[in-house]
Amino acid sequence: MIVNITKVPMQIKNAIVVHESVFFDMDVIPRRMILQIGSWRREVEVELSSDITKNVIALSNQMHVPFDFPENIPFDVTMTNRVIHVGPVIGLIAFREEREMDLHAIQKFKDYVVNYVNLRGLLYICAADSISFSNQTVKGYVYQPDQKSDQPSFQLSTFPLPDVFINKVRLDEPVVEQLISSHGEKLVNSYVWNYRELEEWLSSYPSISSHLLSMNQLTTLENLDEMLNMHETVVLKPIHLRSNCMEYKVKKLKNRYQWINQWKVYSYSKDEATVLFSKLIPEEPFLIQPLISSINKEGNSYILRAFLQKNRSKHWRCSAIVSDFKGAEEFSLTGQEILRNAFHLNEREVFLKEQEIITLCHSVCQLIEKCYGTYADLCVTMKIDEDLNLWLLDIDPLYEHQMLSESIQDQQTYFNIVTAPLEYAKSLSGFL
Repeated sequence: MIVNITKVPMQIKNAIVVHESVFFDMDVIPRRMILQIGSWRREVEVELSSDITKNVIALSNQMHVPFDFPENIPFDVTMTNRVIHVGPVIGLIAFREEREMDLHAIQKFKDYVVNYVNLRGLLYICAADSISFSNQTVKGYVYQPDQKSDQPSFQLSTFPLPDVFINKVRLDEPVVEQLISSHGEKLVNSYVWNYRELEEWLSSYPSISSHLLSMNQLTTLENLDEMLNMHETVVLKPIHLRSNCMEYKVKKLKNRYQWINQWKVYSYSKDEATVLFSKLIPEEPFLIQPLISSINKEGNSYILRAFLQKNRSKHWRCSAIVSDFKGAEEFSLTGQEILRNAFHLNEREVFLKEQEIITLCHSVCQLIEKCYGTYADLCVTMKIDEDLNLWLLDIDPLYEHQMLSESIQDQQTYFNIVTAPLEYAKSLSGFL
């Protein structure tokens, strides 16, 4: 059943009015029920009326609620025993601090609501510090469907704690603890791992460990030299930050170290490198990995990204595999195109390799969820070497969907991926 919520004048403080047909199939018509909106609950008296519109739940104007009811929001309703559950209410934690949150910043999330007609309910975007656990409310921007406008409309207001939180930022531990206490398994992306702990944990599973690169923490220049004695080129990347601008390829040429990032090549003597290390390592711990050659015979290099998601089915599925292709020009290809064009595989070989990628990603996602909590949207970054071996580089629960718009040419596929986590959140809320 789809309804709108409104308020009407009533003498009774905690009461609602619904159309009499709502309880038509019930043997016993309850007189007192528990109204649930998001995580907020209130026991209310139920009045039946033939005068009220069938798709409306009317609240007494005497009822005090600590949040706002936006107009024209369609809600789904479920009734279980004495509980009338109105929703879904989904909170997207997109910022760490409220001061970062304004209408301009909110607009980059407008693609999340392109499928709102099937989602319905209260969808708001908030910051970690705009959540008030003492008041059981959240300050944020709610999406308001407007039939007259092509552009999504958001309005700042106060709302109940949601049925489900989807986290898209790295949260401080005290905030995570409060969210776990209030929402438990209904907090999506509760924990964000770093490279090192993910590698250490996955390496204990033989089916996964064969796809992991050897990895050491960078502590001294001698530590780097040991790795360079075994590998011509290594990669340095910060343990905590997922940022290409902070990754370096390092190789040793005679008595100098060549450092390469995405913009520039640097050359250092041993003394200069020692000074650099004394500044770099205290700021951010780095890991050393061997560089996996992903350059085909045409001299092009690439990485693969698989997007593993859950939708309303609550099962993991691979929504897309894309590759950022770097040669004379930079562009994106699908996973099948890169396997076909870069490695010249035939159709059967492409199918088998793609199935190997999907099977590996499924296994990793299922393991992560058993270990770390509830997840529904993971970007798995990989490389394939010249011998067609598959190597896991990263698994990121906080990737930005803007990256998708640049890599996925088909707009409908892009929208399906962006909106899938909200479908999962709706299902997790108890609405199909």
